[in-house]
Amino acid sequence: MRESITPQPTAYAPLNDVNNRGLSIDGPCTIPLGSVSPAGNAQTIQYNTLAFQNTGTTRFDAVKLLDLGLSKTFALRGGKNRLKVMLDGFNVLNVNTITGYNSGNKSTAGFTEPSNIVPPSVWRFGAQFGF
Repeated sequence: MRESITPQPTAYAPLNDVNNRGLSIDGPCTIPLGSVSPAGNAQTIQYNTLAFQNTGTTRFDAVKLLDLGLSKTFALRGGKNRLKVMLDGFNVLNVNTITGYNSGNKSTAGFTEPSNIVPPSVWRFGAQFGF
């Protein structure tokens, strides 16, 4: 059976039923930041990392890639056979945008060393013969 508890404003209302752990608040009240212990007492959340910069303020440059593909099909022997010639270009403008660093920790010496860069321009030429 569940006890009926009417909490005071700005206070936590613990439930004594161990099978149904929860928080019940009646009426308008404010809940301070933090968490609730299993006994129903308010406790402060502890952080092990000290943030000197707001989350999400450091972003990589936008990656602007241009990939192109051209193909032409030629009919041979009155349309019985086909020859398809293809040319594909990847990263045509040869951008070298940094997409990752060695460390996410700005206080380390290797933070400014890039670990990932967009691959260089690659070209592919091909042909396909259909019969």
